Amino acid sequence: MYDKRGPHEIHPGQWSALRFLSRAGEEARTVNGLATFLGVTPAPASRAAAALVKRGFVTQEPNPNDRRSHTLSLTEDGRAALAQDPIARLANAVGELDGDVRRAVTRALTQIHHSLTGGV
Repeated sequence: MYDKRGPHEIHPGQWSALRFLSRAGEEARTVNGLATFLGVTPAPASRAAAALVKRGFVTQEPNPNDRRSHTLSLTEDGRAALAQDPIARLANAVGELDGDVRRAVTRALTQIHHSLTGGV
């Protein structure tokens, strides 16, 4: 999935953060909201956000409703990066499959998911 893995590439957790920020409402777009979404503590979410800010993909502004937090927002560069999202590329490729093949892939992925999660 993530064919580019160098130190200057977007890491899988950062891709997840970009996806979250592209869909989340303003109130949720905080480090704590990101941490909840990613299922991590605030420290790694803060590091992911800081790395995305440093790369120019995200801005961080004081939250007008809570002076202790900041609102995270995608920049134009962040939206441009999302246009190259490997997960979106996979979803588009699956979407282009013939209906029967797409259903077979869906069944296979569902079975794999159940095997990995114990049927949850």
